[in-house]
Amino acid sequence: MHFLQGRVHNSVSRSMTNMGLDASVKPLAVHLLWKMDVTIWRTRNQALHGATKKEREYRLKEHLEIKIHQLLQTLNDHKITHMTVPIG
Repeated sequence: MHFLQGRVHNSVSRSMTNMGLDASVKPLAVHLLWKMDVTIWRTRNQALHGATKKEREYRLKEHLEIKIHQLLQTLNDHKITHMTVPIG
């Protein structure tokens, strides 16, 4: 996140200098962009990983089930002898 903020800061500074804007406005502009970046980053993480612990656990379980099914399908496709072990 800090890397992204640094890139935004450099880009804004360069653009404001090229436009000839007042340097006293730059800190406020960069601060507002940083706040926007953080909001976007949090929203992205919530959408990708889930907003609550239960959502994150559900998505992880879902992902693991897909991987297990892919592995079992590969074993069946190549006729590799295997035995499933019940959980619990």
